[in-house]
Amino acid sequence: MISSADGTSSSEEMTSSAHMEQSKWFQRGWTLQELIAPRNVCFYEANWVLLGDKSSLSEALTRKTGIPEEVLRNEKSPRACSVAQRMSWAAARTTSRVEDQAYSLMGLFNVNMPMIYGEKEKAFIRLQQQIIASSTDESIFAWDLGVLDDLEDAYSGLLAKSPACFAGCGDTISLGQSEGFYINQFGLSVTVKKEHYGPRIYLAHLQVWNSDSDRQFALFLAKLPGEDRYARVKNHTGLGYVWADYRTSHKVWEQIIVPMDITVPPERIYRGAQARAPLLSGTPDQHPD
Repeated sequence: MISSADGTSSSEEMTSSAHMEQSKWFQRGWTLQELIAPRNVCFYEANWVLLGDKSSLSEALTRKTGIPEEVLRNEKSPRACSVAQRMSWAAARTTSRVEDQAYSLMGLFNVNMPMIYGEKEKAFIRLQQQIIASSTDESIFAWDLGVLDDLEDAYSGLLAKSPACFAGCGDTISLGQSEGFYINQFGLSVTVKKEHYGPRIYLAHLQVWNSDSDRQFALFLAKLPGEDRYARVKNHTGLGYVWADYRTSHKVWEQIIVPMDITVPPERIYRGAQARAPLLSGTPDQHPD
């Protein structure tokens, strides 16, 4: 049983489910698992008047949290949702300590790892590594590079910095057709359908679908100078991915390797050579490496 009260004064007490949605309980990282894990959760006003449970209030809770009503009504297991979709439920939540953004999600993804306070953002990287070790869901790479302002002119690896990067993944579905991927000392290796898009620029089409737009997720990659490795980049409009029409684009299966941490600044060769706006209605022009 969970009270929705959060220490507000009597004049601010919640008197309806609409007021319930304003509670700070929905902004905290650790309370996500408190909402999903129990089969039933009851919500009360500050004076202990019952508002309802998570099943009867599922519509309001979905509107507030993005968690599908089927999950809240115990009709669908959270694990039946894609990794990216589950990450999106935590995208707007905050924790007192940076590490808890990752630690509070271990149960949601059925993984275990040591809790090392002081590692800060590295905790979320470790969480993704643990998920990769037990999953072939490519939606873990379907996050938005565009939200990282500090990487405006730099390269990125394939792992996100925080759950906030998955904010737009509420409708993301895994197609379950991955060729598999793994991490070793060279980085993250994944076999995807790759499309040549510009000088050293490619679109990598993941086995990830958007149920709202009926399109397939593709991210921009740049081949690193002198290496058979790649890094995530944004296009000239600041986008790090597109929802592409897979039926109109020529693609070939190819294994790509992306280093775990990209710290090398972009070379001058990339100036003016970013990917152009995607041509979703046809096949892009071909360019030599």
